[in-house]
Amino acid sequence: MKLPIHRTVGTELTFLLSTITLIIALVIGIIYFLYTSHVVKHRLINEAEHTAAECAHLLVLPLYNYDETAIKTIAEVFLASKRISEISIETPEMGVLFHNTRNIKSSLPVLEKDIFKGDLYLGSIMCAFDDQRLVAARKQAILTTVISVLIILLIYLVSLRIIVNHILIQPLSHLSSRLKEISKGSYDGHLAPVPQQDLNEIVTAANQMSSEIAHRTKILFDNERIHRTIYNSTSDTFIIYDADDDAIVDVNQTTLDMFGYSREELISLHITKLSLCETSHLRQKTAAYIKKALTGVPQIFTWRARCKNGRLFWAEVVVKKSRISDMDVLLITIRDISKRITMEKQLRQAENLKSLGTLAGGIAHDFNNILTSIMGYTELSLLHKDLDAKILSNLKHIETAAQRARTLIQQILTFSRKKKQPETVVQLNQIVRETLALLRPTLPATIQIQTDLSSNARIFAD
Repeated sequence: MKLPIHRTVGTELTFLLSTITLIIALVIGIIYFLYTSHVVKHRLINEAEHTAAECAHLLVLPLYNYDETAIKTIAEVFLASKRISEISIETPEMGVLFHNTRNIKSSLPVLEKDIFKGDLYLGSIMCAFDDQRLVAARKQAILTTVISVLIILLIYLVSLRIIVNHILIQPLSHLSSRLKEISKGSYDGHLAPVPQQDLNEIVTAANQMSSEIAHRTKILFDNERIHRTIYNSTSDTFIIYDADDDAIVDVNQTTLDMFGYSREELISLHITKLSLCETSHLRQKTAAYIKKALTGVPQIFTWRARCKNGRLFWAEVVVKKSRISDMDVLLITIRDISKRITMEKQLRQAENLKSLGTLAGGIAHDFNNILTSIMGYTELSLLHKDLDAKILSNLKHIETAAQRARTLIQQILTFSRKKKQPETVVQLNQIVRETLALLRPTLPATIQIQTDLSSNARIFAD
């Protein structure tokens, strides 16, 4: 299991430089150890050669006189002084006169010297020496090296920590704190310059970055505010719909005003709740429009929209695919077309009336031709003098009715041709009576018409 290590530039730099310093100190310590060992060993070898020469010089007379007691005494004195650890004395005539060993391993060489008196060869001496002083010197050198390395390393670490903290860690700490403030949206502060040129370039770059981010953020916020104002001020509704999550992402203020929901309520609703999709067929049809719009083909259709209070109205829906913040969404525009539909109905009614007027004009024209024949024959019949009184009365009624029918036909023709009819003096009572006489046969017998025509006023009208 790895232990969590808080790695920083300071710790990494301290560790690296400390490792290099430790290696250098160890190399110096090894060199010091080898040098000390060499010097001590060289000194001990010189001392051994001097001791062997001294011992050989003292044995010249005892060997020359064959004084075995003196020879042993001199050898034991040197062994007791511990200057020699092992000694062997040998002569050509008597062989080995003295030999003693302590079975001590030594790194110093064994010295052998021949003993002469003048040119006379008396014998030889072999000396072995103890290297305890060399071993002690080496241990002391190792101890000195370790202590020196530890002291140097400790002083170096403390000094390096102080220097790194002052030169590197503090500026980087200030830089890190400033960058954290920038990440949280605070762009007002600036870092103070530092003496180090390379670090000062980083500080300058951080200050420039902060100023640039602040400037661009202000532009971004201003643009967002402008777009949000336009987005909420338009007369059409805008709904941003995420088809993957099947949820409404955002709406503008016009949508809220049109449907009567709050923003939180409307975003939590399913898109079909805004329409009268009460049957599975209508829901499937709406889903089909959305599916086609996701392919990139804009869809335009009408549906019965439903407000929060239950009010229904006809709406034109435009669904178009778009990409916002790396997310594929659908932009849905809903426009209230109730007034347009009403005007279209009125327009169709007006067109029907126009067609009816044209038809009525044609019928009136044909009927006028027929009426002309009726009036002509009636007038010819009235020319006879010997007519019965009742027949004469009927013919005059026919003539009067024909005159009124001609007037009505003229009015129908005037209406159908949209020509202005000349204004004349007319009596209202007479027009009402004639109109009622024509209207009476068309009404059921259960309907009674009562009139009050007390005035004989006349008006100037068409």
